[in-house]
Amino acid sequence: MTRTAADSVAIIGTACRFAGAPNTAALWDMLIGGREGVRDYTPGRTAELDAFYGAAGGEFGPVNRRGGFLDDLDRFDPEFFNISPREAVFMDPQQRLLLEVSWEALEAAGQQLERIAGARTGVFVGTWNNDYGQQVETQQAVADIRSTVCNGLFGASSRIAFAFGFRGPEMSVNAGCASSLSALHQAVIALRSGACDLAVVAGVNAIIRPEITQAFGRAGALSPEGRCKFGDASADGFVRSDGAGVLILKRLEDAVAAGDRVHATVLGTAVNNNGSSGGFYMRPSEVGQAEAIRSALADAGVSAADLHYIEAHGTGTGVGDPIELNAVATVVGRHPDRTAPCLIGSVKSNLGHTEAAAGIAGVLKTVLALENKHIPPTLHVRERNPNIDWDEAGLALVTSGTAWPDTGPRRAGVSSFGLTGTNAHVILAEAPAVASLPEPRPRRAWALPISANSPEALNTLASRYAEALTARRDLPDICFTAATRRAALPHRAVAVGADRDDLAAGLRLWAERGEAPFVQSGRVRSDEASGVVLVFPGQGSQWTGMGRELIEVEPVFRDAITLCDAAVRAEVGWSVRDILLSPSGLESFGIERIQPTLFSVQVALAALWSSWGVKPDLVVGHSMGEIAAAHVAGALSLQDAASIICRRSAMMTRFTGQGAMTLVELPMADAADALHGYEDRVSIAVNNGPRSTVLAGEPQALAAVVERLESRGVFTRPVAVQVAAHSPQMDLIRDELHAALADLQPRSGIVPIYSTLLGRLTDGAECDARYWARNLREPVLFHPALKAIIAAGSRIFIEASPHPILLPAIEETARDAEIDLLTLASLRREEPEQATMLAGFGKLFAEGYPVDWSHHYPAGRVVDLPPHPFRRQRYWPESEEPRQASLGGGHPLLTAPVKTAEQSWIWTSRLNAELLPWLRDHAVRGAILLPASAYVEIALHAAQDVAGQAAVSVENLRLKEAITV
Repeated sequence: MTRTAADSVAIIGTACRFAGAPNTAALWDMLIGGREGVRDYTPGRTAELDAFYGAAGGEFGPVNRRGGFLDDLDRFDPEFFNISPREAVFMDPQQRLLLEVSWEALEAAGQQLERIAGARTGVFVGTWNNDYGQQVETQQAVADIRSTVCNGLFGASSRIAFAFGFRGPEMSVNAGCASSLSALHQAVIALRSGACDLAVVAGVNAIIRPEITQAFGRAGALSPEGRCKFGDASADGFVRSDGAGVLILKRLEDAVAAGDRVHATVLGTAVNNNGSSGGFYMRPSEVGQAEAIRSALADAGVSAADLHYIEAHGTGTGVGDPIELNAVATVVGRHPDRTAPCLIGSVKSNLGHTEAAAGIAGVLKTVLALENKHIPPTLHVRERNPNIDWDEAGLALVTSGTAWPDTGPRRAGVSSFGLTGTNAHVILAEAPAVASLPEPRPRRAWALPISANSPEALNTLASRYAEALTARRDLPDICFTAATRRAALPHRAVAVGADRDDLAAGLRLWAERGEAPFVQSGRVRSDEASGVVLVFPGQGSQWTGMGRELIEVEPVFRDAITLCDAAVRAEVGWSVRDILLSPSGLESFGIERIQPTLFSVQVALAALWSSWGVKPDLVVGHSMGEIAAAHVAGALSLQDAASIICRRSAMMTRFTGQGAMTLVELPMADAADALHGYEDRVSIAVNNGPRSTVLAGEPQALAAVVERLESRGVFTRPVAVQVAAHSPQMDLIRDELHAALADLQPRSGIVPIYSTLLGRLTDGAECDARYWARNLREPVLFHPALKAIIAAGSRIFIEASPHPILLPAIEETARDAEIDLLTLASLRREEPEQATMLAGFGKLFAEGYPVDWSHHYPAGRVVDLPPHPFRRQRYWPESEEPRQASLGGGHPLLTAPVKTAEQSWIWTSRLNAELLPWLRDHAVRGAILLPASAYVEIALHAAQDVAGQAAVSVENLRLKEAITV
């Protein structure tokens, strides 16, 4: 068969849990260090194993206490996977391992769960033993559906599919020790055929009971020394081990197109059975194994002469090793086109025999060797097996670390054989060369988002990221992966800083104190938050230097300023950009230049927010801010908006120094009453809050009104302005402005506008010349607008200005209404601009707003990051009183309580009319219902379990729903 690149399958993510190697980095460290994870059994896993290993063999045959035992096999984080604590007790630890390691593999692959949930992702799991199911059954008097499903081999793959919402093909494969490579074979078939677009492939094994070990021991298959000595003259059996390994696969062309990190490629796979060629059942067959290798090579479309290395099944048995070595020699080692011996080894010398997970363990070792161009040693070889003529076989046992041969593309084969004749083989190759990426654009600040499933996990994750940032230098790729390739979980934090030291310091301080400068944290809101309100203030937020940094580092902002500059220049002939970049202070300019410049910055900030995925659902403007709001909403063209702001501000300059404005702490109605006698010279200009009103008019008349209010104890504060807008003075230019804007062509916008002139929503078509003449003269009804907007459900307010001047009024209005809002500034006076905007962006992310990180990090390499920390607790059937636990310690309705590490208690009530015939006495229309007295009895008994001899009572019992038995 001729294969093309389109048939190749990429391995884009890996994860594992083996004895002495809790992750792939630790696995590689173990392999190149020539260490093993096999050790003596530590008592405490189960009473049955304690008794078995305590016997040190005896009647059980030549076994010892050694094995590849995982620590904390009894511990799990069910909350992360939305599994109840009670179900977790019933759940096979193999399924628990699969969930946790699958999550880590998906993280390592850069596959965001929110993007792949519901997609055609396949799940293929190799599994074979059901120790835990037997263990649970020994402690149950009555069969329970949970123990059946939670421990059935068929549930291993479906558990993953359910937890992550995968809807592709799903199967659990039981082919003994060939299970996980057989699962990989099925996954490759599914990907090539288009049955799925992504595949999770896993193998798992856990030793819970002694029976299988006893059987292997009696058969003489276990090493008395407790080591797998593949290829050694003294090979005398294998040692059993726990373990789990997971691969994430994707079609190679899809992985390259998506920018995934490719660790290696699967070129071909094959699975067969010995039939009767082995001579008798359970005896390995050289013929069958050789045929599997040939078939895999044919599927890959490569020659056996092209293989540099074979990762053998390699259990280290006296019968199996020579058969396997001869099969490899027949197909690969003696190939006439070979120019050098084929290297061969076995990871079982490090990990022991992980049985159903063994194939994946071999793949993981080989993938790591391909990536690192180095083949680790096979351990425990003192003398090569004399039953093999190694030179004639064309094979070389790797007994010390060896550089991968540089004779052509790196390729390897991996074998895995089942006890009953299943043979699986996989051909792997090095990853294709990675295309170069463009250099990241210059930036003044970086934003690093992290998220977790709980506050405690987030705190731990922050500390781990701080450590990683301190130790590494690939900051652009770290930020790219964290922002665009990690799932966004409910509890979130975003650190902002100029470099990795800033980010590390911020995260470290936040982890210690729960807060830090430029670290935004929060939890995804579950309320009715309804999008973003973009707020555009009037004059007053300007400062010298505003916008300069963003012009330098943010192309979208720079381009928007350029467009505004052209529009303003066409109207008045001077340059907004020149003013923004001018070394002289803004105070040297009048409002005829300040206001158009402010307008331009507001429009550019809105464009930048939008490019980041933060698009307004509503806009609201304040005085001159309504012009920018109308343009951003789509009601005014940029040129029309520039004409309004330029002509309006130019006319206002005639009144420079002739008016005054004062803030008074009064509701608008009370402030209006205070104007009695001065209505023709002073008016209400602005109502910003429940007790915040601005008066404007002639200085002498306004002073008289202010004196009257201060005599009554009202707080007042003058507002620094050049011109008193929204005052009777504007009547003199109102008609002129109307006429000057006669050619405006307003239109219905694409974003709703809440008019602070009209006090209601408008679609923008009303924003004609008359509207803008009124906008200059009539009061700004900002507070009534805010009340209406908040009442309608808006909860996120962003001020599009160089400095926030309206956020205090927004927050006061929200407090008055007892509503929790998220309020954000775009920029702040004299503070780093990109960092300030990123902090606001980060806060949006932390609160659950669907921001677009791809603008900040459009390209990068997927790199390893700290994995999500699981909060594990013990979930295990207690074996000292199994029958009592099942029957409830003597109570007919309740099991014995299970106490969690968080000091909470869980009971289960097993209702069975066969065991509790008196339940039939409470039947309604043929249905047996649990009587109310039983609820009371359950509550009282549970309380007494905890309280001991203390008196307990049940009060305010409400029965919301009947329970049918």
